[in-house]
Amino acid sequence: MYDWRPVENLDDVFTPALLFDVERIKFNMRRAVEMVGGETHRLRPHVKTHKCPEIVQLALSAGIFKHKCATLREAQMLAECGAEDVLIAYQMVGPNAGALARLIAERPETRFSSVVDDLSAARGLNSAAERQGVRVDVWIDLDVGMGRTGIAPDERAVQLCRQLRGFENLRLRGLHAYDGHNRVPDVDERRRTTEKILEVVRRLRGRLERIGFAELSIVAGGAPPFPFYAVQSDVEASPGTFALHDYGYSSRFPDLGFAPAAALATRIISRPRPNIVCVDLGHKAIAADPSGARGVVLNLPDAEVGPQSEEHWTIRIPPHNALPRQADSGSDLKVGDALYICPTHICPTVALHNQALTVENGIITGAWQIERERLG
Repeated sequence: MYDWRPVENLDDVFTPALLFDVERIKFNMRRAVEMVGGETHRLRPHVKTHKCPEIVQLALSAGIFKHKCATLREAQMLAECGAEDVLIAYQMVGPNAGALARLIAERPETRFSSVVDDLSAARGLNSAAERQGVRVDVWIDLDVGMGRTGIAPDERAVQLCRQLRGFENLRLRGLHAYDGHNRVPDVDERRRTTEKILEVVRRLRGRLERIGFAELSIVAGGAPPFPFYAVQSDVEASPGTFALHDYGYSSRFPDLGFAPAAALATRIISRPRPNIVCVDLGHKAIAADPSGARGVVLNLPDAEVGPQSEEHWTIRIPPHNALPRQADSGSDLKVGDALYICPTHICPTVALHNQALTVENGIITGAWQIERERLG
């Protein structure tokens, strides 16, 4: 699963370089669609992992028309790509509220929405929408156990929904439940946690429907519990990492069945000791989280990553190990040789790069832009 074919035309590529395997990305898209039984209206993937217009286009080509994002620039990028339905899973406060209202006014062909969990934030968004002469779809952001954002799915959420009725420029669309804490490797435990969350959210939806809030949708989950949300007919599942996947999720959640589709090309810049190489891949080019190993060396079996700094990373190599080469196979590693690293956490890794080089059949074929900037 962690293999990476050496790139044949890497000689003129500056390293470190972010690489996207196009065929693996397409495979991951097909896998996600298969997991919802082909019912793409139940998919709402999160673009924060890749921030890439070309990957959005692949999703659109696969029939995925609902999308989720975290920033206004990501929402704008989705609209520019032709996405029909965009949920910003982030509460709009301060000037963000006005920026969202303007975006809705400027791009009426896309249905934008955002989350709320606070009355004052809802009031500010309503005022911004009123000034622009638009209505904003909103989702109640629920705290289902993570403790990061959201309102408790109890009487407090019911009360907030009642209060939203007083805002003429807001329209309640549904409930948003992100369970980022639901990430244990044990499949059965992850499933049980998902079922408990769904029970709570559905109970809340039932209460709201009884007081007049009809046809409320549910958006739930990230990548680890995606298989369980994918089989729920009344849930829009919103995985993010699946498009590119990474070493962290592949090693912890093999049941997902996605393929790591991104790697970092790096070159050896020094061999200070016989069993140590240093590469040009520091934590300014690969995510510094989580704690522990930030990546795995794909084409150097049994290598152990060592200390990393801003522009350097030392790697301990096993005795008599050699880098497979097209020509003098079996020669020792030397300064200038390329290695390929699969990141432990791909999402913040992508955000460190302006572009990704596309790889097809071991050949770099082009470059895809990463929309890492923010509005404002």
